[in-house]
Amino acid sequence: MTDMPVFGILCCGKDIEELAQSVKCCSHITNIMKNGGYALGGYHTALVKKGDEALTKLCCDKLYHLCRNCDAVFTVGADGFSPDDIIPDITLKICESEAVFFSQNLCGSANIGNYDRSNKAKKEKAVFLPSKSRAGVVSDSLVMNIRNDVDFITNALNLLLPSITFAVEGLCGKNAENSKKINESLTAICTLAGKGKTDKILFDGVQKMEIK
Repeated sequence: MTDMPVFGILCCGKDIEELAQSVKCCSHITNIMKNGGYALGGYHTALVKKGDEALTKLCCDKLYHLCRNCDAVFTVGADGFSPDDIIPDITLKICESEAVFFSQNLCGSANIGNYDRSNKAKKEKAVFLPSKSRAGVVSDSLVMNIRNDVDFITNALNLLLPSITFAVEGLCGKNAENSKKINESLTAICTLAGKGKTDKILFDGVQKMEIK
């Protein structure tokens, strides 16, 4: 991995309408990842249909291509429960192992799929239908199925981004334990901030962060 990690996106759909929605979601993922310090490595589009071997092979080839050039790869679309939503099946088929933590969060079996959303008047609970979304590892790339929902992407992907970065650093050979210790130190410092500590104390805390 270069100093700036690289991500790629595969936009999928069983028809042109779903594919168009995937492309729309692609722009939202791109904004979040770029703001998170990632560089865009490329994206592809793919029509998929259960039982169509030619389309399935083409989709697999495009996904492999992105994995060869990117540290993190997202697929958007074709991840629900209809018979043609086969991207999760393709993902698990090509992956060497499943990234269970991400699978649980993406498919809705973990809490991040039902996040709290605040507004000026009250705090609402945004609940998403579960999906078949999966995540896995291909060589040193993390592959994740993102549901075709702008609201989910805007909120949940931001929550998952620190975990994605931690996983990417581990896959690319960086010392993931160092990243973990940095995270723990920052969490402790942020806790001090919540208790009303002064900026000077926080600054001193950052300066004393050590990784052993």
